[in-house]
Formats: sequence, C-alpha cells, structure tokens
Amino acid sequence: MDEQFDVIISIFSRSDWSEFSRVLKPGGHIVILTPGQSHLLALRNAIYDDVRPYPEDKRLQDLPENLHLLESQSIRHLMMLENTQAIMDLLTMTPHYWHVNATQKQQLEQLGQLECELEMRLSVIKKCDQKTRYKKTISHYR
Repeated sequence: MDEQFDVIISIFSRSDWSEFSRVLKPGGHIVILTPGQSHLLALRNAIYDDVRPYPEDKRLQDLPENLHLLESQSIRHLMMLENTQAIMDLLTMTPHYWHVNATQKQQLEQLGQLECELEMRLSVIKKCDQKTRYKKTISHYR
C-alpha cells in the first residue's frame, strides 16, 4: 500500500506521520482537524476541577522533512445547549464520556443548559517529492 493515496483525512485522531507519509502519493495531501485551545472548554470546566487548554498545533510540531504545512486556520462556533439531554448527548460524543464518574455526570445533568464553544484547527499538509523539497530549500534561502 505504499504511495497509494491522494488524500488522507484525519479528524480528531492520532497522527502517525511516518505511516501517513508511507501511504501518501508524492504531491498528496493530508487534511487534519484538531481541537483548538478552548475546544469544549465550558463542558470540560463543568466536568473537571483542573482544566488545561489543548496545546496549540501539538500534532503539527513533529512533521517529517517530506511533509509541509500549506495552510492552517482556526474554526470557531458558539453553541447553546438548551437542555440536559443536549448536554449529555454532547458528552457522549466526546472522549470525556469515558472518564466521567457518577458525581461528575450528575453535575452535568443539573446544569439544564450550557453555552459551549467549538474551536478547531483545520490544517492542510502536502507530501513533497525529493525535487520539490530541494526547490523549497533553495527558494527558502533567497
């Protein structure tokens, strides 16, 4: 399966750059969606005592030499969860669902409503072939 794919889409999942690079054709793209620093912060604050922001661009820091970030932009949306069922539905769609205890779940159920921000980062990465990498290196020094 080496160099068989034109595009890889990764949504809120782990990024195995060496594997992505192996299966992606030269000139192919990776489209990756990652949580922004304040993604679901209100929900996390309602669950946990100690909440840290998600590290910004954590997954993009370790790109191999043949993968180049073309574009990255933040996407934000404020949503109002109008009732307990909507709050619990959101919780169920997150990894936090697997970490909450009965007390934390009960705290969420007592909220009734929750205003919560979605913040994500959409990034596009390109796999460059040997010639493209060389040209980029040369033009970088001009």
